[in-house]
Amino acid sequence: MPAPYYLKPKNTKLPEGHDDSLDPPEPPTDPAQRHLPPTEYPATSSAKGGTAPPDAPIAPPATDPIKRSLAPFSWPTGLARANRALGELAPPVGDLDPDVAMWPVTILQRWPFSGPPTVGIWPKSWMGVDNRAAVYICVQGGEPGVWEEITTGGQGPSGPAGLPGKPGPAGPTGAAGPPGPAGMVFFGSDTGTEDVGPGTGWSPPAASIEVPGNGTQRYRVGVQGGASKSSTDAAGLVDVAITRSDNPANLWATAGMSMQSNEEESYFLEWTDIPPSPMSYWLIGSERSGQTAHIWAQMFVYEIGG
Repeated sequence: MPAPYYLKPKNTKLPEGHDDSLDPPEPPTDPAQRHLPPTEYPATSSAKGGTAPPDAPIAPPATDPIKRSLAPFSWPTGLARANRALGELAPPVGDLDPDVAMWPVTILQRWPFSGPPTVGIWPKSWMGVDNRAAVYICVQGGEPGVWEEITTGGQGPSGPAGLPGKPGPAGPTGAAGPPGPAGMVFFGSDTGTEDVGPGTGWSPPAASIEVPGNGTQRYRVGVQGGASKSSTDAAGLVDVAITRSDNPANLWATAGMSMQSNEEESYFLEWTDIPPSPMSYWLIGSERSGQTAHIWAQMFVYEIGG
């Protein structure tokens, strides 16, 4: 047996003419055989170069461009034999992930009879619709298998209330309401002091406010003030009151204070009136026990409308 080309001694001087011992061998695979699966390649080749070493690697075949567009299930798996046709597999969808696009599609058959099949061998997960539009699914494969009808469940209980939404925008401004009754309008005030007593009679007014009474206008009179006794005065009862100048004896609002020597008290009086004619409101005082008391006051008058 002649030595392989890679073991041939190389001459220091090339012989004349062409020396094919220096030419690389042709590939061991024939171009006509590249469409075969790798398992079908012959281990030897009659191409120039002799027999390939037993441990020489077999070059993988180039993928035929025509077959690159086919679904993976259509490629030959070996022994020059293609897969059997899988009728339950839909062709891949181009715009989906390849792993998802090649998933099996569940068949939903339309049956011309009522109810699930009673004959035939059926695989698990097979689904069908009978002539009443009832949907069945095979839950256990067999002949004819175990089928269950897929029914629509009833309405479940209400879920919990959701979170309150955001407040809506403010609505338009409503129309103005009717005018309300007139409020009180300040009319005037007066402040004063007075030493009252002794005796039961009333002293001259400590404060006086004149109003133009007309028999229809209402007024509210309010007084706040205080009274005191000196250390030389004995205990006694001090009275203060609101009256009108047209009838000083008619006391409308009074405050009585039982006071000890060297003591001070405060008072507040309020009264609403409709005077028939122009007159004045007075604040007067008295000390019943024959002693002397000092009173002071701030009196206000308001006109009341309505």
